[in-house]
Amino acid sequence: MALAGYDGTEMGSKYPTDAGILKDALDLRGLRASGAWFSTFFTAEGAGQQTYDRFRKSVPYFKALGIQHVYAAEVGLTAHLQPVPVFLNRPAFTDSQWRRMIDGLQQLGKMAADEGMRIVYHHHTGTGVQTQQDVERLMGDTDPSLLWLCLDTAHLQVGGGDPLAVAKQFATRIC
Repeated sequence: MALAGYDGTEMGSKYPTDAGILKDALDLRGLRASGAWFSTFFTAEGAGQQTYDRFRKSVPYFKALGIQHVYAAEVGLTAHLQPVPVFLNRPAFTDSQWRRMIDGLQQLGKMAADEGMRIVYHHHTGTGVQTQQDVERLMGDTDPSLLWLCLDTAHLQVGGGDPLAVAKQFATRIC
């Protein structure tokens, strides 16, 4: 990555889970952790507390790497990790599931803010937050001080949206 001119990388599931080992490897190459992926499961029955617990457990790792942006996506009930067509099988959340997701993300946003971090929502193809309308609803239903937006122009375009319009509409919330 460094040889290609990058100065950072997003943390994902393929990196070492020991923050010290990872930080040393990044430092050796002049790289930093730009953010970390975090899957949420608020729409799955009974999985909210487990999502909060995983976040709490991840905070020391995030902090040791200097991570300030945590890229979250609701993956409960998703199609994107299944061997099925994502557009035909993406979840359509019930009002109750949507509310659980919103409440969960808001609480996660408070937890992150208390640790000097931000929750930055990554809408994703094959999930319940895929289309421009989904992103607009999510941003409209959440507190701008608690939830930010990772504007993935490719996912939005593939989902039939207008990335430029969304960028203009939510410019102050894009990280």
